[in-house]
Amino acid sequence: MQLKQYKIVVAALSIIIIGYNIACDFYVGSRFLDDPRTNVLSWAKKNIPQNSSIERDHYTPSLLENSGKNLKETITPHVSGRERIFAQIFPNNAFIVGSEADRKSEDQQVAFYSLQELMKRKPDYIAVNSLYYNRFIEPGLKRDLYPTITNYFQQLLAEQYLYKIVFDEESKHAPKWVYPHEIDFLYNRVTIFARKDFVPAK
Repeated sequence: MQLKQYKIVVAALSIIIIGYNIACDFYVGSRFLDDPRTNVLSWAKKNIPQNSSIERDHYTPSLLENSGKNLKETITPHVSGRERIFAQIFPNNAFIVGSEADRKSEDQQVAFYSLQELMKRKPDYIAVNSLYYNRFIEPGLKRDLYPTITNYFQQLLAEQYLYKIVFDEESKHAPKWVYPHEIDFLYNRVTIFARKDFVPAK
């Protein structure tokens, strides 16, 4: 009798454990399938006209390679946010903070993210990903050390520049009971802006 009850308990626990793992596998798979970086590609195929110019960061997939359209695509400078932090902590260590030429190069990359430079380029579309810009708009040292980039993304996301949001999608939050609850570099938000005065070429 006790052996039978033991087998029933073991079987019930096995079903619960296997069921939990299957449910977690399902949610992990669905989170990858619903990634905004995948959905933006379908949107771009339908909505971005031929011969348009677009700027994107490293965390946004190439719309040129995946849309099948003739687009002029520019990858924006990737500023990690570490350089000025290291310069404060190790001001006299050239090996860590780099040469004067390296610092000048970073200053040029930072200057890219200014309204003045944006108006010189005037791309038709801008694509940004929260995996990149959050480091500059969330409270912290990077935000304090890179005011130009912080202002750029804050103004852009608030539609204060000559650009309006035409695509905006964010990853869904997983239920708290799902394991793993957090997956590195999965949770993100993709936003595409179109220039307000943009008229597609015929």
